[in-house]
Amino acid sequence: MPSALEDRCRQLVAELGLGRAEDVVSVEALSGGVASDIARVRLRGREICVKFALPRLKVAEEWRAPVHRNAAEYAWLELASALFPGSGVKLYGRSERLHGFAMEYLAGRDVRLWKSELLAEAPDRGEAQAVGDMLGRIHAASARPGFDRRPFENRDDFRALRIEPYLTFTAGRHPALAAALTGVADMLYDSSQVLVHGDVSPKNILFRAGAPILLDAECATMGDASFDPAFCLNHLALK
Repeated sequence: MPSALEDRCRQLVAELGLGRAEDVVSVEALSGGVASDIARVRLRGREICVKFALPRLKVAEEWRAPVHRNAAEYAWLELASALFPGSGVKLYGRSERLHGFAMEYLAGRDVRLWKSELLAEAPDRGEAQAVGDMLGRIHAASARPGFDRRPFENRDDFRALRIEPYLTFTAGRHPALAAALTGVADMLYDSSQVLVHGDVSPKNILFRAGAPILLDAECATMGDASFDPAFCLNHLALK
């Protein structure tokens, strides 16, 4: 009997017109994510990656988040692919009903995970500069008049996914820092300068042929330009 994940994968493949449900040869759950179920799906003749948003995150604390964040992630990936056609991930469609989408399965000798490179103390190949340049160009594009902000008006989702667990929760545990942390939280919630990815971390950044590919954009929102570089620097400093 297929698992719940296998069943959702088969439904997604059929709904998006990628094949018939019976064309799914195998489903391999991928590790690493706490907010979504991610799987490598083998079809007859090709492989794809699928991702489904979870209502409750896989962490010790009770942490829930709206599943429609999957739409913001897909929209962010579409924008990144349009701005960086040579390095964007190929997208195969999204299901509103299943809160999931399909994209290319990124693998091969020329694909590297930045986190693994850092932990292996690999020589610097300009990865940080490339990531910073990509973020800057996305921020700049989203600040221009005429940019369609509608898919990214997600400040309440951002509060649930980023502000409350990182800042509000910490403020409650450390009263001496509460005023400062609450001030930052309010500033981030009220800002809508540019399109923020929201989870820029080495574990979410692949390099293919030297170009960065940013994944896991579930937190994407119009927000403050400082958040993305600060979040990434936080990971580099602490992990």
